[in-house]
Amino acid sequence: MLVHQVEPFVVTVSAKFDYNLIDNESAFLGLKPDKKESIPIEMENVGSGVIIDANHIVTLGSIVIGSKDINVQTMKGETFPGTLIGLDDEYGLAVIKVENLSMSPVKEGDSDRLESGCLVLIIGNSLGVTPAVSLGVVNAIRSDGAIQLSTNVAAGSVGGPVFDVSGNLVGILGARISETTNNIIFRSPFIGNEGALAYPYNKIKEKVAAFINPDAQPGGWIGVSAENWPGNRGWVHISDVKENSPAHEYGLKMGDILFSIEGQNIESAYQLARSIRQHKPGESIRFGILRGNEKREINVVVGQAEEPSFASEASAAFSKRPANIGAIQVQGAQQGHSSQLDQEFLLMRIRTMEREIQTLRTMIKH
Repeated sequence: MLVHQVEPFVVTVSAKFDYNLIDNESAFLGLKPDKKESIPIEMENVGSGVIIDANHIVTLGSIVIGSKDINVQTMKGETFPGTLIGLDDEYGLAVIKVENLSMSPVKEGDSDRLESGCLVLIIGNSLGVTPAVSLGVVNAIRSDGAIQLSTNVAAGSVGGPVFDVSGNLVGILGARISETTNNIIFRSPFIGNEGALAYPYNKIKEKVAAFINPDAQPGGWIGVSAENWPGNRGWVHISDVKENSPAHEYGLKMGDILFSIEGQNIESAYQLARSIRQHKPGESIRFGILRGNEKREINVVVGQAEEPSFASEASAAFSKRPANIGAIQVQGAQQGHSSQLDQEFLLMRIRTMEREIQTLRTMIKH
């Protein structure tokens, strides 16, 4: 049975935080907190994760960021301490190192093969009950690369794996959404929704591998910001060129429209970015561009992107500034995406609200 085949790779991730109840309530009401009346308490975030090899877990950063203690529990009930080794600000994912898991690597699938109508399996934690199993259908692959699913996602399953019908890992559950409003509920396990968004594993695994092996060769970049060009499917408009970048050196200009790479039509800014990152620094890429009314070709020698930091601020093939995907700086982000600072603020507020809800529930019970 498929569930039995993949459930050993699913874990429950719990993270403990020190929390000052009075200080936070006072700040919420706009009052000056009385430190003498503050009550320090310990709160806990619980979510799901997936074992990707014998020593590493992938989960959501919002579950563990800022925590003092991380524990990982397997489906067998074994509990291991975890250490946060990588936090990606682009997808909001975290990589946790766990010693002595003694697991074979999860089977990786090809998320690029997913299309509308494909069935997927989601396994996670539902308020302490594991495994919480949900079946889903791929509604669409969004223009930002995210997989939009129609599924009744169990609370606590965010951060957990998405498998195809062959039991291969194809995504990480990143957010629950409301189909009636098309609003993304960022990683909140307390609000019921009708669907979910998953991060395709093909876009994630390169970043995960870089955190696990920091000495790995970083992907290439050319140093531009870009956006999908409306009205022409697949064409990409350059909105900025970084000074002294490969793009600047070899003649790409702001306002150029890219329509092909190595003679192949460009499908989107995201596909283009992925192609650039697959080239090694020093390799040449041939771009077909439209400048004004003239079509021409320009060869650009790929530069080297910065190695990913703990917060992975420079993962862009187009630009070394924070990006919306793992290869480029994309302008005009799609609905549901925000700037790096906005995402960080949202994650902090969501974590605070989750703790306040848990606190209120505790107070009501007692």
